[in-house]
Amino acid sequence: MKRWLIKNKRYIIGTLFGLVFTISMVNNAPSWIVSNIVDKYSEGRLKFYDTTGTFWDGGGLLVATSAKQASAPILLLNWNIKLGFSKFIDINFNVGNKHAAEFYINKKGVSLDNLDLSISITQVEKLFDIIKDMGISGNVNVTANHLQIGKKLEGKLTVTLDNISSGISRVNPLGSYTVGLTLDNNAIDVSTKSPSSVLNLSGTGSLSTLILEASIRDDKKEDMMQFITLMGVPKPNGAYQLKIF
Repeated sequence: MKRWLIKNKRYIIGTLFGLVFTISMVNNAPSWIVSNIVDKYSEGRLKFYDTTGTFWDGGGLLVATSAKQASAPILLLNWNIKLGFSKFIDINFNVGNKHAAEFYINKKGVSLDNLDLSISITQVEKLFDIIKDMGISGNVNVTANHLQIGKKLEGKLTVTLDNISSGISRVNPLGSYTVGLTLDNNAIDVSTKSPSSVLNLSGTGSLSTLILEASIRDDKKEDMMQFITLMGVPKPNGAYQLKIF
């Protein structure tokens, strides 16, 4: 045995060196790999910039991109990655000390669980022309229990719009609204959270076309004449059609 070790000493040392080098490379894998994974599975809609740390424990600025290639920085996210058997790659995202989402890959494909993100509408105004044109502000909360991402999309995304205001309205806030997006068929459903809202919105559509029915609270119509003129000609029931996209 001793003679064999002496004879193969050079190969043993080389193998050990290669093993240590490989482990070191894996442990210090660059953080931009996470950005590439997110970019691929979001089909170019999301990407990380200015990444720090490593593939396993890092962070970066999450940027969203619209169909018109306009981009908007969303927020700084930190991540922690683990490998396993049931979940081949398991990525937990955090904003500060708050858990924001779990992204993982298993035999069924890619999933996004326990999504809970809050941002300001002004952070995404570059993605939607109507936000900039109407000077819209307020808060956005995006939640989802489970989203399946792959050849077939499954799950429901809920977007809550709170205390929405407009720079062209004399009366603010206009109201708070709930937007539901069903990934199975790309259906969108919009409703007003409170019937006492100044601006009531409702309607259904899709990711390609969304036209809402809008109505102004009777006691606020006079104060909102400038806002009303932008909504076009009213329908026989006094409501307006508001084209979002």
